[in-house]
Amino acid sequence: MWLWEDQGGLLGPFSFLLLVLLLVTRSPVNACLLTGSLFVLLRVFSFEPVPSCRALQVLKPRDRISAIAHRGGSHDAPENTLAAIRQLRMEQQAWSWTLSLLLTGFLS
Repeated sequence: MWLWEDQGGLLGPFSFLLLVLLLVTRSPVNACLLTGSLFVLLRVFSFEPVPSCRALQVLKPRDRISAIAHRGGSHDAPENTLAAIRQLRMEQQAWSWTLSLLLTGFLS
């Protein structure tokens, strides 16, 4: 169970939380109820980890190249178009000019 895992389990943090709540509330019943309710909420709304064999099928498929892409930046220019390439080139030129002016001391 994920509460008692050797590395990264939640037994230590829950024990610490219980001790802190015992000191703050000075009521063992309230401290146990708060800690237990947090445990139940985390257990109900958590996802089981993906099996490692399935993760390897996605990340390193056999006989194929893994295709992972990011389509961000569509607010600047349409994706995968010549306009996007031109926009990127203009932004890179602007950054190179700014960097060169900073390094030479004109923008200090």
